[in-house]
Amino acid sequence: GRAALWHQIAERAKDAAEGSDWPMAVVWLGLPGLRRTAGKLSQGFRVERGEVEAELVTCYLEALAEIGQ
Repeated sequence: GRAALWHQIAERAKDAAEGSDWPMAVVWLGLPGLRRTAGKLSQGFRVERGEVEAELVTCYLEALAEIGQ
C-alpha cells in the first residue's frame, strides 16, 4: 500500500549517493500534501506561507531520513 511505497522511497533517498537528485525527487512527490498543509497553517496562524513551506520541507526530509532506523 501507500505506506510501503513511502518506505521504499525513503530508503532510496537515504541510500542515494551524495549529490544525487533523490532528496529533490522526494520533495516533489510530497509537494501536493505539503502545499495543502502550508496553506492551512499559514492562514490559521497568520504567518508567511514561504516560512511555513520551508519549515515543512525541512521537517519532511528529517522524518523521511528516520524511516527504517
